[in-house]
Amino acid sequence: MSIRIGFGVGAASAALAWAIFGGAPVGPGRVGASPGPQDVSPGVGPLGEGTPRSKAAQRIAELMRGGVEVDVQQVVDGLPGAEDLARRRSEIADQLMEFALVKFVEPPSPTAQRGTFHAAIIDYVEWSSKRLDASLELAGSDDDRREALAGEVGKLRSVEQAYRELAEAEGIGVTPQNLLELEFLRLGVESRLARLVAGRGD
Repeated sequence: MSIRIGFGVGAASAALAWAIFGGAPVGPGRVGASPGPQDVSPGVGPLGEGTPRSKAAQRIAELMRGGVEVDVQQVVDGLPGAEDLARRRSEIADQLMEFALVKFVEPPSPTAQRGTFHAAIIDYVEWSSKRLDASLELAGSDDDRREALAGEVGKLRSVEQAYRELAEAEGIGVTPQNLLELEFLRLGVESRLARLVAGRGD
């Protein structure tokens, strides 16, 4: 059986417009110059020629708007095993957590340091959460799942406490909204642990 899969285009369209019209990242912590609206048309560079980036963005936008034909059985038959998928997700999350730490420890520039500080912490926490998801799938028992969730809660509480202390430090751009975002992510993991302890799944 074949079906057509569509994609949400709200946020994606905004991101693609950003890439097409300029201002897409050109390196760690840097943003390319954005040509004025009078200089650029969708899919056309400042000199009137389609750039590889804009062509790729247009192609992706077309896929998102129109969807793709999918042979369901072919997709199912070609799936790797669940454990293989979980292990690979864990490996990728590990790497992206490390990238986030590098961005955190070595900000791209003094002027970007304040914004990078919070973004790097959130990147790390979010990828740590994704690695946790993979670990829970690989866990052999509820005890293993409780241990994994409790470990993540403990780590997030420690990070949050250190973050609150840094909020008082001069030169560190920590806002009340930043603290709320970190607290929200921690509460999400605590809620999963509470549901598991209550016997209602993770």
